[in-house]
Amino acid sequence: AVPCLLELSDEKKSQLWWQQDDFDEFLKVRLEIAKAYKAAAQTLGVEFNSVCSVGVHSFAGYQAMREAYPSLKDESRRGLGLGRKRSRAKNRVAYISAVTKEQRRQHELGIMDEEALARVASRFSKNDQQYAHFLAQTYYEQDRADEEHAKEEPEVPTVELNELNLPAPARENERDRR
Repeated sequence: AVPCLLELSDEKKSQLWWQQDDFDEFLKVRLEIAKAYKAAAQTLGVEFNSVCSVGVHSFAGYQAMREAYPSLKDESRRGLGLGRKRSRAKNRVAYISAVTKEQRRQHELGIMDEEALARVASRFSKNDQQYAHFLAQTYYEQDRADEEHAKEEPEVPTVELNELNLPAPARENERDRR
């Protein structure tokens, strides 16, 4: 039998679902990552967007971020929307405006056309959908290339560059690595 979720204790619920302190920690890490990437962009002398996960300096940005903030080396930047704050806000405002305009039109006509509302919502979320597909394809290709690269490299012990006190290699683009 499935237990009634309303009867679960707070402790049991916290084991099943994210809690507010979890979301607070997610936000804290996201802000740390954004700060680290801003610092990496400044170090490299490039625009912030170019060091994000699909930017032209993404690999160099990632390396600079890891060296400056080693505590974040195991954190993922994927899905954070770094460098897209204005674009996302603009799309959100356009979406909400279009949907509420369609709702108002339907209210004035005394109708309820869910399909028309869905078409409006879909049209105004198309840019975000296309970007999500672009990111998914890019991440897939990056992961495949990383897997192939790992197969080609012999298993040898590695040392972090900052431990050797050597300058980082000049890599302008992650694709140059491949």
